[in-house]
Formats: sequence, structure tokens, C-alpha cells
Amino acid sequence: MATHYFEAEGKVFKLDTTTATKLLDTFRRNGNPQTRWSEIYRTPAGRYVQVNRTQWQGEEDSASLLHEEEVVIALALAEPSQRTPEGETLLAQKEAAFVQEA
Repeated sequence: MATHYFEAEGKVFKLDTTTATKLLDTFRRNGNPQTRWSEIYRTPAGRYVQVNRTQWQGEEDSASLLHEEEVVIALALAEPSQRTPEGETLLAQKEAAFVQEA
């Protein structure tokens, strides 16, 4: 599905995944396909949206807004193969603001 409607902050939003930029896709974990996974997009309006996908009968995909900090943390904690080139770029640009040295 390329279009997701969802409610957040008292408004209804529409995500068109064909015009948004995918930053993260967790469909493959440790190289194996999953039956539930998440995708994170940056919309042309500059918002970040997480789409939780499922292949299970009776379950539906859902979408929600994310704050930039949540996106950067998700990118940092993801397997490198799950980040898109655009996700890698965003992580490199914003990492210092949200990730601390151990």
C-alpha cells in the first residue's frame, strides 16, 4: 500500500510512500525476512512517519508521527543494512545531537 491515513496531534495525516523518502526498513533482520517490520519515512513536508507493517491475517498496517530524536535513535540502533543511504546521511548529520559516547 502506498498511501496511509492516520491520526496524530488531533489531525488526520496522509503518507504517500511513493513521494516520501525511506530512511529505514527493518523487513530483514539478521538477513532474514520478517512477518512484522517497520519503515521510517521523511515526507516532502519534513515530517517523520513510522509505518508498522504486518503480513499476519487480521492485523493491519499502522502509521504514526515521530520526532527527529526518535528517528535518529532508531537509525543508530538499526542494523546497517536496514538503513537506506538517506538514513545513513541523516544519522551522520544528527548523531552528535542525540547519541553520546560511552
